[in-house]
Amino acid sequence: MSSTVAAPFLANVGLAMAGLRNWAHALHAELRPEGVHVATVTIASAITPGDAVTDPDAIGARYYGLYRRPECAEEVIGDVEAFRALVAAG
Repeated sequence: MSSTVAAPFLANVGLAMAGLRNWAHALHAELRPEGVHVATVTIASAITPGDAVTDPDAIGARYYGLYRRPECAEEVIGDVEAFRALVAAG
């Protein structure tokens, strides 16, 4: 999530994630007309076995769902606003 919400405690990885996210969106725009699907998955939560949204199998299903929607460039898993609040609480 640090690629879209600046999180000081994730600054080192956030820089790389932001670059990769931007690259994926650019490739999606450029290659979609040629039938190539490029997308990214952003996880805004801890991965929690047994959770309806963040269980590894549920995340895998979301990846597959994204694969089946070539018009989509990004899938966000978790609660972005909860992550934003966590960062703001610092």
